[in-house]
Amino acid sequence: MVSVGNVDVAQYYSILLITFLLTINIFTCIGFSYVFIGKAIKLSASKLNICLEFIALTSLLYFLLVKDNKHLKIIEYYKNETKQQQKTGMTIAISYIVFSIALMSFTFYLMMNKNRGEL
Repeated sequence: MVSVGNVDVAQYYSILLITFLLTINIFTCIGFSYVFIGKAIKLSASKLNICLEFIALTSLLYFLLVKDNKHLKIIEYYKNETKQQQKTGMTIAISYIVFSIALMSFTFYLMMNKNRGEL
């Protein structure tokens, strides 16, 4: 685990990573709806609203995954994995991260082409 001083913070970093990836996936879905359906979903561009939405999603994940040491139950559940299962899980996790970022980039490309009238 990652630790700073005497406090373990890996569970908090993982929540921030999950929040970031979910945000990417939400924007990707909104982009696809704009490109293929033709309807733009209007989001508030206010910095305050974006911060509040990020905090709300992070808080939800905290209560679902960390509060009352739920993360320790998850760690205990996966404690007896074989090396092959760990490798498979790591491959899936890294693939999800790469796929999410690549799909978001592709969505932006499609949106640019649609705005230029090329799509």
